[in-house]
This record gives sequence, C-alpha cells and structure tokens, in this order.
Amino acid sequence: MSVWVVAGLFVVEDFVDGERVGGVVKIDSDSNDLFTTWILRVFYAMFAYAGARGDVSFSALDDTGTMRSFRLKGNFYIDSSHVFNTWNCVHGVRVRYGMSSTPASRTDYRLLQEIYVDSNPRLVIDEGRGFVMVESVVSFGSDTTVCEVGLSLSATVADTSTCGEFLLDRTVFSPCRSIPAGTPYTVRYRVQL
Repeated sequence: MSVWVVAGLFVVEDFVDGERVGGVVKIDSDSNDLFTTWILRVFYAMFAYAGARGDVSFSALDDTGTMRSFRLKGNFYIDSSHVFNTWNCVHGVRVRYGMSSTPASRTDYRLLQEIYVDSNPRLVIDEGRGFVMVESVVSFGSDTTVCEVGLSLSATVADTSTCGEFLLDRTVFSPCRSIPAGTPYTVRYRVQL
C-alpha cells in the first residue's frame, strides 16, 4: 500500500489597500519553483534517519550565493552549529520586496533589486483548514513599484556565531504593482497541506 501526502500547494497573493490584485499558485516541481526545491530538502532532513550522535543536513544557497550545509539534526552537545540554534542568531521568516521584473529561477538566492525587508511578518496557523500563512503589510513613504517579492528564512548557517539566511521563494508579478504612497500593501504566503 502506498500513501501519498500532498504538501506542495504554495500560494503567494498580494493586496493593495485591501483589494486582491493577484496571486500565484506554485505546485509544479518541474517549473522554476524555488520553494519546492528547498522545502523538499528540509522535509527530507526532518524525516531522515539519524542514529545516536548522527547528523542530518540539507544544502541551500545562502543570501550571499554561498552553498551551505544546514544541520537540522545532530549531536548538539558537542557542536551547536545547527540551523535552529538561537545562541547568537535571529531566526524566522522575512518577506522581501523588490523592483526587478527578471523572471524567477531555481538558482535565485536573493531578490535582484531589493527595496524593503519585513523582518517580523505576522504568522498564522489554521490547523482546521490545514495551512500556515505568513502575512506582511507595508506602507511606503512615496509611490513605489513592486515587481518581485521573496520569502527567506534567517537561521544559523555554520557555527553558533555564523548567522545568515536563505531564500525560500522569489515570485515576480506581471504586471508590476504600483503602490501609491501611504497605501497598505499586503503580501501573503500560504502553505496548504
């Protein structure tokens, strides 16, 4: 008997002044969907067998373009270089805003023309409907064009004092969004199980 769990529904939506202007559904692992690549590696590391004092890592490009090995499981009494170690590093997701209209690629490790970062977006979990949502609401001081948004995870990338992050998703909107000064602009990332 085979059991398949579908965990690949990833939705990116945006709203200008409360009105939905667009959305992208990402479920095709054969496309340029960066999220599918990274989340599969994280799930693999979560599920992988690790014997006593064993290690399990996954690799990803960090925000400088360096391929890193992120330790998800390991003997942390000896070496605290695991991804969730908060000794010196801030951890969590960040929503990034940019102006580049260059199409997304699986090799993206940052936004191409970043203009703003929301380092503490709102998180929502709805266990009844089976989703986790990251919501960022910003208002810019002047008229702003947003073409690309990104979701990144900040974490410990090597030893206890090497902080960094990696890009989970880069979405490019077409057409770009014109956001008037002082108008709330909302981006929602939703992972649906």
